[in-house]
Amino acid sequence: MVKGKKVIIFDLDGTLIDSIGIWNLIDKQLIETISDYKIENVDLGKQRDLILKKYSQHRL
Repeated sequence: MVKGKKVIIFDLDGTLIDSIGIWNLIDKQLIETISDYKIENVDLGKQRDLILKKYSQHRL
């Protein structure tokens, strides 16, 4: 698979670029789509975990 390749690049999710802002935006849009919550950027991670846990139980 790597035979003959000169360069192989691995991006370990955020190693080459800071992608957390993109994932926060995606999470915010997802939460607002599946719930009636409007998410603030403050404490987004905490709100995301709580709301997605709640709604994932309903959708399984």
